[in-house]
Amino acid sequence: MNEGVRQLGVTDLENSHERSEKMFRMTADDAAEVILRGAQKNERGILVGAGARIYDKALHLVPGRYQWLLVRASRFMPR
Repeated sequence: MNEGVRQLGVTDLENSHERSEKMFRMTADDAAEVILRGAQKNERGILVGAGARIYDKALHLVPGRYQWLLVRASRFMPR
């Protein structure tokens, strides 16, 4: 195992991969459909997944505090 990965607290790569997969609520096929549909409609910005929409709204609601908000929100993300 890579030392950098170990320093992040990952001790079991197989288990880590399974946990990271659970964080994704949308399959790659579903994401591809959203992207293709947006491209066909010539949309300017294509947001894939709820997380992307949340971050986009946060950026527009509090543009000056966006980075601060992301850092705070990341503390509540599963590890």
